[in-house]
Amino acid sequence: MQSDLRDHANLLSTRILELEGTPKKSEGIVGKMELFMSELFDRPHDEKEIVKHAIKGENIYGNKMTEKIASEELDEHNQQLIHTILSKQREHVDELKMTLNNMN
Repeated sequence: MQSDLRDHANLLSTRILELEGTPKKSEGIVGKMELFMSELFDRPHDEKEIVKHAIKGENIYGNKMTEKIASEELDEHNQQLIHTILSKQREHVDELKMTLNNMN
C-alpha cells in the first residue's frame, strides 16, 4: 500500500509538472493539524486499532478527498488519473477490512 501511495504521489506530481505547476512537498498546514489532532485524540494502541485507524485514514483522507477532487471540473486526462487512484485506494480499504476480519 505504501508503494501504491508513493506511486500515486509521483503520478500527481508528474501531472502537475506537465501542467506547468509546482507540486507541494508536504501536506500543508491543514494536513499537519489533522495529523496532530489524530495523534492526540485517535492514537491506536494495538494491532486491531492500527488497522481500524488505517481504514479510517484511507476512507476519510484518501477516498473522500480524492472524490472531492474528482467532482471538480477536470479534463478527461485528469479525471482518468483521479479515478485510477481512487480505484486503488478503494482496494486498499477492502484489503484492510479483510485484514481486520481475519484478526477476529
